[in-house]
Amino acid sequence: MPGGLLIISTLNRTIRSYLEAIIGAEYILSWAPKGTHTWSQFHKPSELHHYMKKIGFYDVSFQGLSYAPLQDKWMLSDTLEVNYFAKAVK
Repeated sequence: MPGGLLIISTLNRTIRSYLEAIIGAEYILSWAPKGTHTWSQFHKPSELHHYMKKIGFYDVSFQGLSYAPLQDKWMLSDTLEVNYFAKAVK
């Protein structure tokens, strides 16, 4: 539908995301049940950008999301290495 806004939160397929989202969050910190994430199903921003353009989205942009353990706080960031948001308009 024209005029729609899509916002996605997802994980990047990098070695760092495997270490932090799967090993760290599932096995060390128990933030998620073991087996919650499947690293091979994570999407790189370039792949997501391609998929979104292919189905008619434009103005695609990305914003990172990082965890600061010393402050126990999630923050928007410039890095897309682990968690990131994608925004697109249709």
